[in-house]
This record gives sequence, structure tokens and C-alpha cells, in this order.
Amino acid sequence: MPPLLHLTNLLTSTLDKIKILQEAYSHFSQKLKDLDSHIKTVQDAANQESKSSVGDKYETGRAMAQNEVFMLKTQFESLRIEVEKLGSLLLSDSKDTASSGSLVKTSQGQFLLGPALGKWKSEEKGVFYFISLDAPLGHALQGKKKGDSFEVNQRKDKILDIF
Repeated sequence: MPPLLHLTNLLTSTLDKIKILQEAYSHFSQKLKDLDSHIKTVQDAANQESKSSVGDKYETGRAMAQNEVFMLKTQFESLRIEVEKLGSLLLSDSKDTASSGSLVKTSQGQFLLGPALGKWKSEEKGVFYFISLDAPLGHALQGKKKGDSFEVNQRKDKILDIF
């Protein structure tokens, strides 16, 4: 490949990756805001119930609301940590090997290695799976190069590109 064409492809893929990361960061940040709003709604509902209820019914309702708030806050904190990881990914030049921050295209899908945020659909670029390097697939992809084959859960796949 001529050097200028290679540089153009590298620049285009880097800009695409930045755009994807920005879009994903915006999406997952909005999910955090929505979850925070839901937590406040549940807390407000529990406070309203405590004003109008008396006795065992009050205690049961209050305990259920506290459990829901606790579960929502746990989800919020887990999501916050993963969104923080997404925001801190190094946007360095394309790498030859898959590692944290790599966008890996395989014959089975597109995977971003780093934060464990699950499935996400980009407006322009299709479906991506944000997976941790600790996950079986993340572990299988780590250190692989374009053209390498790998197997996870008895499913074979091939790396088409790495950004």
C-alpha cells in the first residue's frame, strides 16, 4: 500500500473511532442521567408513602423502596465506573494488536475492548459490543492481530481489522 494511502486510511479509521467513542460516551452518559433521575423518583415516592401510611404497611413499603433504591444505586455506580473507563480510553494511533481501547472488527461483529457496557447501536456505524478484557471474548482477542483467528465457546472467528 502506498504511504499516502496508508496514512489516509489510518486517519479516516482514527477519526471514525473518535466519532464512535464520542457517540457512545454521550449515549451512556445519558443512561447515567436517566438512572439518577429514576433513583430520585423512587426515593420521592418512598418519602410520599411514609407521609400517608401508618404501621406495618408503611414499614414494608418503605423497606421495599429502600431495597430498590439500593439496587439502583449499585447499578448506577457500576455504570458510572464503566463510563469513566470509556471516557479515559487512549485515542492513540491504530495498533497492530488488540488491547484496551482497540476497536476490533471480526466476521461476527464489532467489539470495543475496555469498558463492559454491553451492546450499543451507533447511528451511523451499526452495532458494537463493549467488552472487558477480562471477559472470555476480550481475553481471546487480546494480543491478536488483523487476520488472526480465535475461538471462544467453540465458535471460531477471524479478526478483519483493528483500530
